[in-house]
Amino acid sequence: MEKVYEKLSKHPGLPQAIGMNMAMHFIQLVASLKRSILHAQKPGHVAEEVPNSLPDAVQEFLGSTLNLCDEYVQGCWDTFKSMIWHYDPVQHSTVANAMLFQEHRKQQNLASCSLYPPVMTCLNPSCLKDMALLHDYAKTPQKVILFTLEDGACVTN
Repeated sequence: MEKVYEKLSKHPGLPQAIGMNMAMHFIQLVASLKRSILHAQKPGHVAEEVPNSLPDAVQEFLGSTLNLCDEYVQGCWDTFKSMIWHYDPVQHSTVANAMLFQEHRKQQNLASCSLYPPVMTCLNPSCLKDMALLHDYAKTPQKVILFTLEDGACVTN
């Protein structure tokens, strides 16, 4: 994180202008635009080589999407470009995360997809505990299969 801060600090005001959420959003957006960035490079550009700057259309899109000036977009690119260029979306996908949960969830009874009620506190007016958090009184999570359009069948707790 210190190296990230050092790189961001090369652009005055940038570390204060973006937080972790915006940095992650920048990385996700640019990673999804990698093919567009490659397509805009000069003929003969080696795909594994990270471009020094973003194409104008990508720069403008990121600036308007994240509400950043051109200098800050370039600063974020300078800071995160190596990570973005070598980012493997397969390792960071919902499916990859679900596989990790499947492999390691038994010790902690966690799942990549859990079903919870839409409220976090008791809504019963006669409840003795004002604003008490809802608990799982059964202490044993129930396994169900959730079928979704995006991810298909998902194991839940």
